[in-house]
Amino acid sequence: MVRTALGLFLLLLLVATRAAALTVAIDVRVEGGPGRPVVSGTTNLPSGTLLMVSIEGTLNHYVGQQGVTVVDGTFKAGPFSDKSLPLKSGRYTVAISSPLVQFQPGEIAKIFGKGGANLDGRLVRDSVLGDEKVIEHKVPYRIGGKTGLEAENKAVRQDVTKARDLVKTLQNEMRKGEQLLKNSPTDHAIGQQSKRLEGVTSELIAALRRSIPECASMGSAAWPFWWYGMVARHNHGSAAAKDYASFGSDYQKELQKCNAALKAL
Repeated sequence: MVRTALGLFLLLLLVATRAAALTVAIDVRVEGGPGRPVVSGTTNLPSGTLLMVSIEGTLNHYVGQQGVTVVDGTFKAGPFSDKSLPLKSGRYTVAISSPLVQFQPGEIAKIFGKGGANLDGRLVRDSVLGDEKVIEHKVPYRIGGKTGLEAENKAVRQDVTKARDLVKTLQNEMRKGEQLLKNSPTDHAIGQQSKRLEGVTSELIAALRRSIPECASMGSAAWPFWWYGMVARHNHGSAAAKDYASFGSDYQKELQKCNAALKAL
């Protein structure tokens, strides 16, 4: 009898736990006039849920945001514009996201659970600000016809070509730097070489940031540090080897992101 009661209690507890889970579902549709997108959606999130709807350009760095509230399983934002002008032709990303649970209305916060513990599904991820869960759903969106996209792709190709040339220049400067450090250089000579490397790197990052954001951090996270690591090893011996290896590891990670972005073009 006791075992039966205990089993029933555990079963009810399991059912209650499952019932508390909310597998988030969001369906997004983008409409509106030319260059003035209106984002609407349907969801199983409860009425009163606060969401952020944003549109971000792949190359033109446009970012537009509008907060919305779910009403009877629907939400709507827009029309979006760029300082009252239509958005330019090109590729964009439409994102639907939620704030931390503490910023949701009281009743919604209870449904979501502490730190979003009750949220579940492929649209739920860990927040970058901590261990809490938040909602994030992204969909690609294009504005303009073939001509606009061709112009955008041409700009990408020009920046990529420039970036490749800059990489060759940078590699050449790095080889010069290695040779320089073998000849017991003065602090002034090291400083001059550092400036040359920084100059080329800055140009490279600018070209990448415009067209391939995923590659922009590759230069900033790796190549200047490569040189500083070499200088550190020259001035302080093997004590800097650990930091140098860490910079190399960061570079490899950023390079993988960049290559994936290039393949997607």
